[in-house]
Amino acid sequence: MSLTRREFLGLSAILLSGASLGLIKSKPPHRNINKNILNIAYPTDIAGWEPSQATPLQSSILKCVFDQPLELDKNLNLTPSIVTDYQWLDRHGQRLKLHFRNNIRFQNGDLFTALDFKFSFFDRVKLLPNTLLAGIWGAIDKIELPDLYTAVVHFQYPMVNAISMLADIPAYILPHQYYLKVGEKQFRRKPIGSGPFQLVEYQPEQRIVLEANPVYWQSKPYFSQLNILIVKDHISRAVMLESGQVDLSLNFSSYTAHKLGETPALDAKFQPTTGIMLLQLVNQGILKDKSVRLALHYAINKPLLSQALYQGHANPIYTPAGVGMPAYDENFSLLYNPAYAKQLLRASGIDFNKQQPLNIYTTKGILPNDLELVKAIAQMWNNIGIKTKINVMTQTMITAYQNGHKFDGPVLYGWNPATGDPSTYSGFLMNPNITFSLWQSDDIKTHISPALAALDMPSRIQAFKKFDRWQVSQGYSIPLFQNFSAIVSRNSLNIPETANGILDMKLIKRV
Repeated sequence: MSLTRREFLGLSAILLSGASLGLIKSKPPHRNINKNILNIAYPTDIAGWEPSQATPLQSSILKCVFDQPLELDKNLNLTPSIVTDYQWLDRHGQRLKLHFRNNIRFQNGDLFTALDFKFSFFDRVKLLPNTLLAGIWGAIDKIELPDLYTAVVHFQYPMVNAISMLADIPAYILPHQYYLKVGEKQFRRKPIGSGPFQLVEYQPEQRIVLEANPVYWQSKPYFSQLNILIVKDHISRAVMLESGQVDLSLNFSSYTAHKLGETPALDAKFQPTTGIMLLQLVNQGILKDKSVRLALHYAINKPLLSQALYQGHANPIYTPAGVGMPAYDENFSLLYNPAYAKQLLRASGIDFNKQQPLNIYTTKGILPNDLELVKAIAQMWNNIGIKTKINVMTQTMITAYQNGHKFDGPVLYGWNPATGDPSTYSGFLMNPNITFSLWQSDDIKTHISPALAALDMPSRIQAFKKFDRWQVSQGYSIPLFQNFSAIVSRNSLNIPETANGILDMKLIKRV
């Protein structure tokens, strides 16, 4: 789609005004490099060393200390980790058999057994209700242990995505003997895992120091020490990179990352992730009308927004899956068509001059350019005759409104499962039995049930492709963009790409 210069410059002025960044242009000072230490400016601290709650950004740190039952390769294929083999024992997704490695030790020397798995995914759920851990793995009814390296997991209801979730957040293995001996509070202060690094120093909101785990069961990491400085301000992180204080940082806007990448000593890397941004709709007011819902979608110029806000790195999406994800559907789209959007509004028969402004809800600074994105979308809707009112909320308010069913208009939402399994997108966001779903209508259950019951991945992918084509064509959600990661590092570093955008620190090396 061609964009007029007037369109691009006009929208860029609205969205990027005031977005200047004063970066250091002089040659950075010489520094003595300890090749065994990696210095990182990280944009957020972890929620805690008891990994029952985490975001994808935090999980890069947690995965240094804790192993997950399964891993993902660069193409989002599941690979063995602590779990070496798995199989369903029924056709409904309620009994899962797992086999474990027998040569893994935790950082304190304790040998891993199936008892640690049972503690991590069943006993801790009872100890830590109202956590993400409990929200996902509370579906387990019991775990049988035929021997020390085998487990049979029984689910209360079909959980066909359980295998994928063993490589997602918050699936981490903890040592049950140590945890029960020291208690939760002490464990948070001195955590023990079986991952490639062990914690040696932690100053909340300031600094994390990790050292290579001498008893790690896989190949040793390339760095013997990670110094992770918690620096939430992106300008401060940029200055630290250009001045040579740190080797690596991430979570920059595309604009800032491009600017930093122009520095001779630095490289900027961009790659799509498994995260998406979308507008969730509600079955209220004018949004009850299908023509109105579809008009809102056709009025959004996604390529223009991607160029203006993200320098083209955010891929427009039309179902909840992007490039490289299992359920990516390259043969389906609802392309920008404002003339057709106006036609749909006329067909609705609604007099929009007499309507109250449509509420649209967003955070500020939580998702990439979230407020700027919503401002631009609101302008595009205004251009077809729908007035809007932008409501800026904290993430806590978003959650409270969601749980209390208080939303009365579109909500900008970010969603970032790690594995790309389609059941963790619409299977959560459109499932009427889960609080994440804002749209509620009687026809959803009939259409989504076959997808939720698909036990094998190929069948699940096809079932969710069919469902997502249908639900987007009904105007029940408006997928917007596939997220991307922006990592800036010294050009002496080799940072392997990961399809989900989660930084794997054990694989980073100097070249």
